[in-house]
Amino acid sequence: MKKIVALILLLTVIIAPNVFGDIDLSEEEQEWLDNHPVISYAGDPNWPPIDFFDGSQKGLITDYLIEIEAILDIEIEYVQLESWDAVIKAIEKKEVDMIAGSFHESRKDIMLFSEIIIDVPYIIITRNDFTEDITLSNLHTKTVATVKGWVMNQILTDNHPGITIVEYPSVADALKGISFGNVDVMIQELASVSYEIEKQKITNLKYYDDYPRTVDVRFIVRNDYEILKDILNKALNEMSEKEKDAIYNSWINISVIPFYQQPIYYIIVGIILVLSIMSFVWLKVLHRQIQIKTEALQKELEYKAEIQLQLESSIEQQNEIQHEMILQERMASLGSMVAGISHEVNNPLGVCLTAVSALRSKFDKLQRAYEKDNLTKSQFNEFILQSNEATKMIEENLQRAIQTIGGFKNMAINQMHDEKILIDFCDFIYGIKETMKYELKKKSVKLDVICGDNIVLLGYPGALTQIFTNLILNSLIHGFVNEQTLYNIIVKAAIIERQLIIEYKDNGCGIPEENIEKVFKLFFTTRREEGGSGIGLHIVRNLLLEKFDGTITCMNRDEGGILFTITIPIRNH
Repeated sequence: MKKIVALILLLTVIIAPNVFGDIDLSEEEQEWLDNHPVISYAGDPNWPPIDFFDGSQKGLITDYLIEIEAILDIEIEYVQLESWDAVIKAIEKKEVDMIAGSFHESRKDIMLFSEIIIDVPYIIITRNDFTEDITLSNLHTKTVATVKGWVMNQILTDNHPGITIVEYPSVADALKGISFGNVDVMIQELASVSYEIEKQKITNLKYYDDYPRTVDVRFIVRNDYEILKDILNKALNEMSEKEKDAIYNSWINISVIPFYQQPIYYIIVGIILVLSIMSFVWLKVLHRQIQIKTEALQKELEYKAEIQLQLESSIEQQNEIQHEMILQERMASLGSMVAGISHEVNNPLGVCLTAVSALRSKFDKLQRAYEKDNLTKSQFNEFILQSNEATKMIEENLQRAIQTIGGFKNMAINQMHDEKILIDFCDFIYGIKETMKYELKKKSVKLDVICGDNIVLLGYPGALTQIFTNLILNSLIHGFVNEQTLYNIIVKAAIIERQLIIEYKDNGCGIPEENIEKVFKLFFTTRREEGGSGIGLHIVRNLLLEKFDGTITCMNRDEGGILFTITIPIRNH
């Protein structure tokens, strides 16, 4: 029994240090921790996945701090500040004990730096369609996006004199700036770039090359806490490589392989091709149905088919997802209007056919009476009177059909017009109203246009047609869903301080408040089961931005319904 007890004690002595492994602190360091049981930490509010705030402080650094809390038996107090500039000022003023960042010569006299936690390479990011060469020697000729207050700003200024830097509040904003063509390139560490591209679903950017520098992520301590820096270094060394790898892999799973060489790229391309083929087949089927139902409009439909072929050729040449979606949405709205035009034309043509048939019957009776030599004067006079009435009816209805066809022709031409011309805005909206009168009539919708005098803008009629067609269809499909006697749409326009301000409002059901911020996002729809694509309002916003340098906002009206406010700069009109 004594031998067993002795053996247990011996195993305890051997195993305990390996299992529990207390950190080796000096008496001075332990005393300092006893006097400072709570260490304040100010995290970067917007540096995912390294350090960011999302309801609470999160990221790779936070996971390290959780381990350090357990190792040192202390409490970390997280201090939330609104920006990285505020974080830097807080550590300089000793308002917090520590932050996380990277080393730079400009900081060494006012801050203390721990050993390196992770080392991430910097890379150069640009758009897929950017064709200019990018080298270290010509970087000063490019417009470079950076994040305000970050070390890279000083590095670029020091190493590339004359460089044009555009500062953004976050990595996500900087990437969007490149995506929209506002800047040429961005130089940023790989972790945050990869994280934000995936999160924001940005697909038109590419990895261009490495930048000859890495970001060394460290803990940064106020300059009078040398002992805290030493304690943190010991805590970092106490962590096993397995623990560090687990934290790293939970937040950073990236490579420097360009996006277009990664498997996800081919998956996305495959999905796009499938959707394009399905859309193409659907358009062909729709086109055939329209031909069958509207043979009398064959000449106009051939013109439309020619435009369609031109659009399909443009889709193949451009090979850009956004452009493809815009063209498909245009064809869908044209298809919807063609169905209405067919109905509007069939009615007068049906009346004409009935009148012709009746006139033919009267003529046959007259001819038989003449051949039998029993034609009376009263019969002949009655035939002349009925013929006169029938021809008037035929003429009126043919004029109505011609007017309807002409309105649709102008709408179709405008829809596909990609050249910049002068547009009389009020006449333009009245034209859309006339072309869509069948869709409006089906739901008893009254569309009022309120315009100031001489509102003329230089722009793209095709894009403007798409914008207001999408807005009207959005009201018809999503807004006017409840039963009521009359729905209203009001389009009001005025020029204020060299800006065209357009208010589009309806009295429909409105949009749930939780969805207001989402309506312009790609693929967001509440009616997917009913065939909603979620791209209509997204295209509206993008067309306004790309074609008119304009903006659009959305809000619910107090009296019910929705209000879209469009702002377009008026330049040299």
